[in-house]
Amino acid sequence: MRFTQEEDGTCYSFYKVINIISGAVKENGEEKLITVISADEIGTDHLLYLKKDDERSEETTVYSVVDGSDYSIGTGGVIFDERTTIPLSVIKADIDKLRREIAMPSQYFYYKNREKLMENCQCVFIGRITSVYEERNVTCVSVERGEELKRRSNVRTIEAEVVNGLNTDKEYGEKIIIKIPDRSDIETIDEATNEVFAYDYGSEQLKKGDVCVFFLIESSDEKEDFYFLVNAYQGYIKTEGDSIIPCPANGAFTGIRTLREAVKRILAAASNN
Repeated sequence: MRFTQEEDGTCYSFYKVINIISGAVKENGEEKLITVISADEIGTDHLLYLKKDDERSEETTVYSVVDGSDYSIGTGGVIFDERTTIPLSVIKADIDKLRREIAMPSQYFYYKNREKLMENCQCVFIGRITSVYEERNVTCVSVERGEELKRRSNVRTIEAEVVNGLNTDKEYGEKIIIKIPDRSDIETIDEATNEVFAYDYGSEQLKKGDVCVFFLIESSDEKEDFYFLVNAYQGYIKTEGDSIIPCPANGAFTGIRTLREAVKRILAAASNN
């Protein structure tokens, strides 16, 4: 680990990743280090809970520590305070248990307006599906009116490789994990009317090799490294060559039939936000 300090007083530590317990990080340079806003002592080991700091650099991926969760690792385990040291194996087991739960949106929102759709998506890109994983019944956690609710849901997981990042910081070739809960488990609200939006259609299952335009939202849990579809009707648009096949209920793309035109409209809508 190296350490540096900028003129504005911001301190950076450069860490060598030993073990990723959950999530993913992007290493920088030939030395394969990650850059973290901290002032830790050189040569020490730490357990870090990190989030990406998008405001610091456009060229280098920089992380900041979540809510001060930077803990030294000693011979007995992770040192939380003078009286509390917990073996790393116990922490790994607890995190593994939490990974069996996912923080799921309590509801989706439907956007007939393209500008509104782009405004409320955190990641929009053209991607090729590289993996489709077996559907799993998992515990999903959501917050409704301030109350935490847990329920079981069938969730599909796909992995997509970025072909063209339209409105995202993801780069060509990066892999993105997308969780798709059963459509009936999350209510969709029309953003314009605040009423329940429903459209009965038989959606085609996504498969490996499909190329789609994805419209995604982040998980509410900063420690989760995956995304959700913005809603069940507008989360992706399948493509066939230069043709697109939007869901019939996707009013934001009514009348648009080519990928070229869709990309043009997406970029225009993004620039208006």
